[in-house]
Amino acid sequence: RSKEKFDVVLTEATFGEESMLVFGHRFSAPTVCIEGFFPWSILNRYAGNSLSIASVPDFTSTVFKNELLSFKDRLLNFISISRSLFHYYYTHLPLHDQILKQNYKF
Repeated sequence: RSKEKFDVVLTEATFGEESMLVFGHRFSAPTVCIEGFFPWSILNRYAGNSLSIASVPDFTSTVFKNELLSFKDRLLNFISISRSLFHYYYTHLPLHDQILKQNYKF
């Protein structure tokens, strides 16, 4: 086991690499996540942004407009964001939990 000490752990763990957050725990150091990505419904929660389904098109949505969204656009955006969030919480994060359980001993 490493005896190294760190003041802070920097990671871009909010874009598909959430299992990297374990290094803050491992080294007993605060973790700072850098988000070098445009606002995305999945990452908004971690960045402290609100989830504006009715007014801000998600980048995974088929709705890309610089004008007011119609009801249909808002509905499509809602469906797209809901699918993304469902996949993230019920597929993606459980896979990262599995990675941690296999490779990291708490």
